[in-house]
Amino acid sequence: PRTGAISPYGVNPQLAISALQDLEKSFANIEEATVAGANSASKSGASFILSGDGRFIMKSIRAEEFTVFADRLVEQIADHAGFEFAECTTEDPPLCWASHALAHTSLVVPLLAFSNPKNNEYWTAMPAVAQMRGFVTSRNVIDLSPWGVVRYFDTKPLPAKSNARSTFLRTLAQSGFHPKDPRTHPAQTLQWNNLNETLRKDVELLSVKTQGEESQVDYSLFFELYQPSRNVHAPGPGCISSVGCFRQDKGVCWVLCISIIDYFVTYGPMRKIESLFKGGKFNGYGSKVIEMLDCSFDQVMPVGAKSEQLERSKQNTLLRLQFPRGDFVDNQKVCAEYTDMACHDLQISHCDYDKNHIVYVAHNFGRRVDFCTSHWARRAFVVAQTREFRDLLLKSGPGTLPKMLMAASSPRSVC
Repeated sequence: PRTGAISPYGVNPQLAISALQDLEKSFANIEEATVAGANSASKSGASFILSGDGRFIMKSIRAEEFTVFADRLVEQIADHAGFEFAECTTEDPPLCWASHALAHTSLVVPLLAFSNPKNNEYWTAMPAVAQMRGFVTSRNVIDLSPWGVVRYFDTKPLPAKSNARSTFLRTLAQSGFHPKDPRTHPAQTLQWNNLNETLRKDVELLSVKTQGEESQVDYSLFFELYQPSRNVHAPGPGCISSVGCFRQDKGVCWVLCISIIDYFVTYGPMRKIESLFKGGKFNGYGSKVIEMLDCSFDQVMPVGAKSEQLERSKQNTLLRLQFPRGDFVDNQKVCAEYTDMACHDLQISHCDYDKNHIVYVAHNFGRRVDFCTSHWARRAFVVAQTREFRDLLLKSGPGTLPKMLMAASSPRSVC
């Protein structure tokens, strides 16, 4: 394995100069660098050092992670992101490396990795992604937060443990990101199509198996959520604007950006054993990541669905919803675990169905109406079917009614 210092930007001297000079400048005054708080070690045992200007992070990694990066990923990422073909001028450093990376990959790419094997020390120097994005957006190293305060969500797909996943999905459901909705602004759909394509290509890169090598697992989707003080119609690569950025009647403007972080872990023997005892959490990990993305951003009211307001007061907003039966609602079971995280606390009533439609009344769905109505359409159908079956059994005598059906007929809804 390689030792010393390596950089994926090294395939292009201009890009390497742009990146490494920027890194050097941020750490020039070492007294301003800080360890990341009193509890600076992550659950993996990694340590972090932040540059004084907050733009870069030094992170310790394990020897096997350094080997994976140095022997394989550094060249694959450079080729994947087209670093060799980036062109820098004397006017645009240090903007060159950052803008090129953001435009070509969602991977948070280290500027540098270096090792001291005698002391068992292995480190990467990475950009702080929100600050990097802010710099590229404002084109001003002093203005790293042009969209204001950012909220972070470090998430992983089911069944992996992820403390931020439920909070993120609940937040997403209320924020107006529905790029698959035919009623949304076309710019949002275009932004998502571009971002989704980039994410899928990056996941595909991490999922590639070659002779003697395994795919990468246990990486995270890292979401940044901004509420800018102005409408942002074109947030740039890696980001998507909410419908509120285009239509004031659809709520406030939000900007959501997505990156992939912590992707040096290989699906080797130890991870396979861990996966075996933890519900197969690393099996087909890339497919699980894509499924989480699809379930998060595909939620819409389908074509043909109808909504009628029954009541609107300070206490209640009741909507009667009619959904066409078919694959769209049936397929909600694929995403049920994700959508339940965002929608489980909502209430419905008056569930019914016929051969063409599913009908129910939604109680106080608020800003989650577009995200959660399909989830609850499937639930309403299941509840109505169960109730119908229960009634048939009751006609045959109460002794024939299994207790499990009684429990199934009493969900959190009031159907």
